[in-house]
Amino acid sequence: MLDHMVKSSEVFFEALSLTGDYCMLVTDQEQVLASYYGSHFDLNIRVKDPVNPKWVVASAIQSGQAARKVVDRQATTLAISYIGYAVPIFASQGNIVGGLGIYQSTDKIDDQVRLTGSIHQSLEELREISRILAETAKLAENAQGAISNDFTLFQQSFITIQQANATIRSIASQSNLLGLNAAIEAAHMHDEHSGFEVVAGEIRKLSADTQIFAKNIDGSIQRLSEALSRLDEQLQTVRTISIEQLHGSDEIHSISIKVEQLTSALAKLVSIEQR
Repeated sequence: MLDHMVKSSEVFFEALSLTGDYCMLVTDQEQVLASYYGSHFDLNIRVKDPVNPKWVVASAIQSGQAARKVVDRQATTLAISYIGYAVPIFASQGNIVGGLGIYQSTDKIDDQVRLTGSIHQSLEELREISRILAETAKLAENAQGAISNDFTLFQQSFITIQQANATIRSIASQSNLLGLNAAIEAAHMHDEHSGFEVVAGEIRKLSADTQIFAKNIDGSIQRLSEALSRLDEQLQTVRTISIEQLHGSDEIHSISIKVEQLTSALAKLVSIEQR
């Protein structure tokens, strides 16, 4: 039985290697009779090496039952994580003559576990970014609403100023006309020093000053109008950014859900492999 196991072990290991990184041993009760290892996983156990009592195959031979042992990379000088499985080999008479040991590297599984943990951490950071984006967008929306209200009030005040300036221009025009009438009356009286002439001069001066004042107000109104237009454009930009931030927050949340589903599926696969 033991000779047959040694002869067929190579074919068996070749088939086993197609599914992952493995090492395989066939031993009698004292030494290794056959040893196989892959290019990425080697426990440095060779033919004729004595059976170490700490090996899982030694436990199977001693107990007469299947044995399993999990070894972490920190617990071995090889810095390799693996799971060892072993079964005793019985002769035709029923006595134990050796053991078969199969060792599976769990380095990839460990990497997957670390990757899963890293993804979980990234998801938490992604959720935090999504939350901050949503809060920022909400604050921006509230601030934009307050600014929009103030902007509306300012526009109304601006219209009032325009109307007042129009009234001032009208008064200036009427004052100028009144001054001309007073000058005409003074001319009819042939008295340049009459009260009409003095009043006419003062009225014309007031009209000229008022027209200059109205012109200056027109310039200020024009500059305010341009500033209002720029402010309105900036408000529209803020509104657009707020909407984009909200949409971005929703997209991040949707992506995080999908990644979490993939992570859960990966964790299940890792759990199955560890069994």
